[in-house]
Amino acid sequence: MRGRLEATKDGPRRSRFLRPAALVPLDNVFTSVANTAALVAASRALEPDRFGRFALTHALVAGSLLLLRASFATPVLRAGRGPDSGPLATSLLRSAAASGVAIGLALWVLSFAVLRLADLHDALWLCAVCPIGAMTEIFRADAIRRGHAARAVAVSGVWAITTVAVGGAAIAGVGDGARLATAAWLTGSALAFFVGLGAFPFVPGGGGARSIRREATGLGAEALFLVGRFQVFLLLLAAVVGPAVAGSVRFAFTLVGPANTLLGGWRRHLIAAPADVSPWGRRRLGPPVLGGSVLLAAVALAPERLLDAVQGNSTAASYLIAVALAVALTSVDVVVQAYLISGGRIRELVAARALEASLWWFVLLVIWATSAEIIGVAITAAAAASTLGWVATGLRTRTESRKTRTGATGTLEAQDGA
Repeated sequence: MRGRLEATKDGPRRSRFLRPAALVPLDNVFTSVANTAALVAASRALEPDRFGRFALTHALVAGSLLLLRASFATPVLRAGRGPDSGPLATSLLRSAAASGVAIGLALWVLSFAVLRLADLHDALWLCAVCPIGAMTEIFRADAIRRGHAARAVAVSGVWAITTVAVGGAAIAGVGDGARLATAAWLTGSALAFFVGLGAFPFVPGGGGARSIRREATGLGAEALFLVGRFQVFLLLLAAVVGPAVAGSVRFAFTLVGPANTLLGGWRRHLIAAPADVSPWGRRRLGPPVLGGSVLLAAVALAPERLLDAVQGNSTAASYLIAVALAVALTSVDVVVQAYLISGGRIRELVAARALEASLWWFVLLVIWATSAEIIGVAITAAAAASTLGWVATGLRTRTESRKTRTGATGTLEAQDGA
């Protein structure tokens, strides 16, 4: 198969694009499995109100990791791509660690002392993941950009397997189940960090730091609106309908998390693809659309007793179909986002993300003005509207790029004729 691909005109380019196509999304799936395992263990070991508060704190930490990933790891994917690219500077790790410590401390104060979402230990175990996870994200992104996606999968796999093992021990009643459940995510992230630290080279004189810092501000702003779209949405939802209901919505999103992170992995793969491979095109839409459709079918056909077995109760069942439909609808978004990031159109990316966040916040007003019974319908409507916004942004940007290229070609031809 490889020989046939390379025999074609664009064979080498296609081969370089397809080889990591499965591994990069798999890397994201493992991190999602770790998130899901941590929440499943907590849902079985904690009473509903405490679990709801734990789930909200977990969502805040997960959102902070998204922000750190966008600020440090995503720009790494575009810094000197290819197997011949050199190692990155250790200053990136120090910056990511410092940012993670600062954000983790702020979240600990917010969740424990201000919002009273979690007790002292629950908040500490969760917020300690911030600096560790930030550096682990850089390890994985650096492996992907240098063509070693299997190493990234190994790091995230350690995170997932360890979290599942510790969470399983908590469910089985080994020791203090509640403490084990709340510490499972931290334990997995710590082991993954040490695996990554030993596997990837970073040197004091390494490259990439300057170009990464240039892109970090814009991508960080995009992630900030993403956090506002979901994490702030959950906090405000808890204020409207209570932490138990908001925790159930969070749990529903976590159950479909592997499919959602497959989409995120496809976006990372498109961003890290060779510079001569465009993220735009119908072929690029195929995997995320197929994944979203399979997710929706799986959730629709899954028996309710399966959810009871996973969560211990069925409080998230009423939201699961709506959440799966929302994820399926947004499967198109990742291709547009990769296209904008690869083309350096960060301003358009941030504007589209801000529109998306505002649509989800509007949903809160609708729920507050009516009742909690429309949460599922409101989530689906917000997802559909935001997808239309992403598609419109992508088409407009694509049209503008073509006009710019056409104008530049015409100018060159006129100069040649003169």
